[in-house]
Amino acid sequence: MNKKIICSIAVVFMLSLVIMPVSGAINITKDGEDIERIMDSGYEVKMFFIGRIDDLRIEEHQTSFYPVNMLIIAIQKIDGTTSSYMGHIKSTSQRFYIPSDDDFRGILTLRFICGGYRYQEDQPETPTVTFAKVDQASVNTLTVVSVDPENLLWEDISLLIGSIGINHGKTGTIQAGDVLDITSYAGTGEYTISLRHKPTNTLIGVFDFTGVDVSISFRPDMDNCTLTVVSVFPSDILWTDIRVEHDGMVTGHSDDGDDCLDVGEYIFSLHGHVEVFYEPTDALIGTWEFPGMPPIISFTQNDIENSLTVVFATPNNILWDNLRIDIEGGLEIGISDDGDGIVEPSESIFGLFGHVEIWYIPTDTFIGSWEFPEMPPFIQFIQNVENKTLLVSVVFPDNIAWSNLHIEHEGYIIIKKDDGDNIVEPGEGYGELRGHVEIWYTPLNIQLGSWEFPN
Repeated sequence: MNKKIICSIAVVFMLSLVIMPVSGAINITKDGEDIERIMDSGYEVKMFFIGRIDDLRIEEHQTSFYPVNMLIIAIQKIDGTTSSYMGHIKSTSQRFYIPSDDDFRGILTLRFICGGYRYQEDQPETPTVTFAKVDQASVNTLTVVSVDPENLLWEDISLLIGSIGINHGKTGTIQAGDVLDITSYAGTGEYTISLRHKPTNTLIGVFDFTGVDVSISFRPDMDNCTLTVVSVFPSDILWTDIRVEHDGMVTGHSDDGDDCLDVGEYIFSLHGHVEVFYEPTDALIGTWEFPGMPPIISFTQNDIENSLTVVFATPNNILWDNLRIDIEGGLEIGISDDGDGIVEPSESIFGLFGHVEIWYIPTDTFIGSWEFPEMPPFIQFIQNVENKTLLVSVVFPDNIAWSNLHIEHEGYIIIKKDDGDNIVEPGEGYGELRGHVEIWYTPLNIQLGSWEFPN
């Protein structure tokens, strides 16, 4: 029958074959009770025992190195006889059985000698494995999404359901797409699964399963770019549990204030390819194809330079060739572009007058309209002094009315040549002109020109 230790432990430093210090500690227990803790290799522990010593446990706790420690156990009895045993600590916890008699009295000496090292850079790399979880009433799975390092083995992964270890049965290298069928191990219901990498004692992940099927259905409205909730189970699903991935910029949802997903509530501002997920399990609820997001372009207007400058454009690949710029009179306009043909901030449209509209051609989407000062008319007259005439050769725009022109002259009689439609056109003009002549465009009070004729 074992008896208690009746004297204190003496720890004596001794010379040893230590190559370099071990960063870690070694615990010694007997019958489940702590006896000593050694902080470095090369120490000797002497203990006086009465009774059997066949329940001696050595535990090694390493922090930065993995030494292969040699253990020399020497037993010196009261009668002077000595016995020695030698062993190696090959695991973090090892039990040694030392033969002795019930009436044993003597000194037990433990001497730890470093027999070799594996340096820190040779330690197993701390692994990282990510999983996608499916949590439903009938199917619970964990699917590998990524793994690092690539040579990680299934044999090194332990699986626990709660606190109970389960043999998952998988072997070989862990690869993306590998599936752990949790239902086959744990059945259905509510439980927690944990995975751990055994060589490094790294916790890979903890996954809670609820065992409840989530069912959500939406009705799409392509014209209004919305998804309306038609049914939802269970009834306490939150909007924060819903993840929307889409091609648009910003989306949102209606809510009656309880934060729960309710029938009749909807997701809005959806464009392009849309996917909706149940976030807790990353389960795909559905996919839809909505009309592409209409472009948004904002401009700043400059009336002095008669230009529109791009401030913002989305998406970031809108082409200038896909914009139609409608301007009064069909005027020629210009575009400042860096050469890539893409609408970008700080680029401009110039030569703008009057009412201007911009449209996105592929979807016939109206971008905006602006009012610029009216373009002053341009009329070129050819003077014939001998015939006393001014005849129009060029006119722009092509809808200038003769009634909007005012002529000042020194003669008494002038003759206006017009075909009767009151529109200034090439070949028409004035005759019987004398002295100083001026022509003005009255709507803008702009002088179009002045000429001198004989009196």
